[in-house]
Amino acid sequence: MIVDIVGQGTATPIDLTGGTLMNATMDPSMFQIRYAGTGLIKAAGGTQTASLLYAPNAAAQLTGGTDWYGALIVKTLDNGGGVNVHYDRRLQTSQLTLGNAMMSGFTWKKF
Repeated sequence: MIVDIVGQGTATPIDLTGGTLMNATMDPSMFQIRYAGTGLIKAAGGTQTASLLYAPNAAAQLTGGTDWYGALIVKTLDNGGGVNVHYDRRLQTSQLTLGNAMMSGFTWKKF
């Protein structure tokens, strides 16, 4: 699942605290969050927190004192909550693409 967040004009457009982020597959590529804005992102680790967070312009704040499996790409990271971030090495070889979509092919078809 890929979730694109708009969140214009909101100070905290993404708030994933309180055990709201769960991915039972524990495959972070199955739950991706993309955000192009500059608002604050709040997130908490948990026993089933496996996700990719791609928000290169935003600050992120982690709380909860547990674990985050996957990857975080943010402008600044405040891990004052003691969350253990575990990078999933499977992401190095997956067919995962974060960022702007690009056309990879084109053909003409007459109707």
